[in-house]
Order: sequence, then C-alpha cells, then structure tokens
Amino acid sequence: MGRDRLPLDWVAGPQSRPTHELDQVDQEVDIDDHTIGQHEMNIQYAEILEMADRHTVMKQAMKEIADGLGVSVTFMAKPSAEEAGSSCHLHVSLWEGNSNAFPGEHPLGPVRGSDVFRWFLGGWMSRAPDLMVFMAPTINSYKRYQDDSWAPTRLAWGYDNRTVGFRVVGREQSLRIECRIPGADVNPYLVYAGVLAAGMDGIANRIEPPGIFEGDAYQAEELPEGPKTLRDALDLFANSEFVRGGVRIRCPVSLLALLSDRAECLRQLRHRLGTSTLLRANMTERSAKKVALITGAGSEIGLETTLLFYSEGASVVAADINEDAAMETVEMARAAGGTAAPQEADVSSAIDCEEMVASAESLW
Repeated sequence: MGRDRLPLDWVAGPQSRPTHELDQVDQEVDIDDHTIGQHEMNIQYAEILEMADRHTVMKQAMKEIADGLGVSVTFMAKPSAEEAGSSCHLHVSLWEGNSNAFPGEHPLGPVRGSDVFRWFLGGWMSRAPDLMVFMAPTINSYKRYQDDSWAPTRLAWGYDNRTVGFRVVGREQSLRIECRIPGADVNPYLVYAGVLAAGMDGIANRIEPPGIFEGDAYQAEELPEGPKTLRDALDLFANSEFVRGGVRIRCPVSLLALLSDRAECLRQLRHRLGTSTLLRANMTERSAKKVALITGAGSEIGLETTLLFYSEGASVVAADINEDAAMETVEMARAAGGTAAPQEADVSSAIDCEEMVASAESLW
C-alpha cells in the first residue's frame, strides 16, 4: 500500500473522515506487515458467499477512502521485486448445522480430523494446479512465488507451517485449512467457487491428501510445484477434465477468453501487420531506427511484443523483474535476427525505470 509507512488512521480512516463504506465489513487492521507500506486486513469469517461480498466491499472502500486522502492503494500480488508480495490467505472449514465437520478421530499430524476433512483437503490439493487461474489470475501474480518470501512455492500441507501452500491450523471446532497460494489480486467469487468444487470433488471421490510435511518446504525439491506462468495455468485449466466435467461455473470459455485477451490481441495484430501493406508500412515508419523499451519481457506477451517491434525495425531493451527471463527473450529475438539487450528492472521502481532508459541511451 504505497512505498511509505502510513499511519493507521490513513488506512482505516479516522472518525472525522467518511468511513461508512466499511461499516458492512467486520475487519481487523494490523498496523504494518512484512513490507514497507503493507498492511494486513483480517475480515471476520462468515459463510462463503458473504465472505466474497465482504472482500469486494473492503477493496472498493479502501480504494475510495485512499483516493479521498490523496494516496493510492494497490492489490497487486507483487508490486515490487525487492519486497514481499501481497496475498489473500483463505481460511476454510466445512460446517454441518452448527458444528464444524472437520474434527474427527483420525490422527493427522498433531490434530485429529474426520474423513470429510481428509477428503476435502485431498480434493483441494489435487485440483489446485487446474484451478491456479483463480488463485493467480494475472501475469504479475506468478512473480510473487519466490523462495523464502512467505509465498508458497510447493504444493504440500503441514500443521501451522507457513512455508507450505496448505497450512492446517486450529483444533476441534476451530480446525480449518488455510490456503496461502492466492494473491491479493484474486476475484473472491471465482476462487471460492474453485475451493468448493475441488473440496466437494475430494469428498465425492474420497481423495486422500499426501502425508503431512514438516520442515522448510522451500528447501524440499522433491515436493510438487504448481504452474509457473499464467500461460501454463491457462493450459491446465483449458485441458482439465475436472474443470470441464466438475466445476459448475458456467463461463470457462469466457474466462479463458478474458485471461488470454491481451496475448490474442497481439497475435492478431501481428497477423494483420503481415497481411496489410498499409498497417505494416505505418508500423515500420514509426519503429524504424527507434528504441522500444519492453517491460515484462519474460512473459509470452512480452516476447510477442519484442518480436513485433524488432521485426519492424526497432532496437529493443527487454526488461523483466527476472533477469534470466529477460535474457531468454533477448536470445530468441537475436536468433531471429533482431537487435535486443536484456535489462533486469522492476517498473514499480523509479530508479529501475531511470536505469532502463539510461541503458537504452548508452547502447543506441
């Protein structure tokens, strides 16, 4: 939430300021969290649809309050390369009437759980890769998953273990599953729909979870990982038999179209440039002997953009938060005959942006 630490009354709003937008949301605010300017908002638990509503109301209210104060708030998953990202940890339990259905007699690490608990956890974990687009819906989302960053990089579960994707916490009536995978940029309605679909599928098919993990999951290379990019997640979602047959969400095609829209637009633009003499001439005239600064160059969209500009005569500085990803794009452009140079840069950092421009000026 910004680059500087803000006083708590700027986050929640002092009594003299209009805060009626948050009246509907029972929440608790931590003064600061792991990163400069980062604040943790804990919403009082409720039934799943009401939780999604509270999530949405809270975000909208925070944006309006911040705007009224002349500051800004962001829910990007990874706004800065140097700092920890922002998450949306989900605490979920299943209830029958007034009782939690998760407690039981089966030992699971230090706690005892029911068959329902085991199978719900097993279903959720087994379907997590297929539903990653709900938990990480943007290109930026995947930059959050870095070792030793409090964001999970392995699909495992443990008791009160903050290095795994699924952290089991509480006992008896407070027993619940905390999923640490989603980022702050999630759509709560989609992510909760995915949770219910996966968990109920686990119960229906009696899917067992893997054994409990103890220790530092960041160091456990034997543990499975989820998709590393939005493109990989989209492919898993689009080809998932579970999604096609089990997730009762009526818009998988529309969702895919939405998530793939920018990449598809670039592909169509390249096709139109290849078939239209007028468009190609205009693009070549604008790009020839110029330098294009491409951010997010390590992504598929970044690669498409890099190839597009070099093919029209521009030299390219391919910048990405991940230096290896930027270099990979540059090598592909050079192999195709382009003039390109890599640059490790975080566009949320003014210093990095200045260095990126200076690098381009020194090269060309």
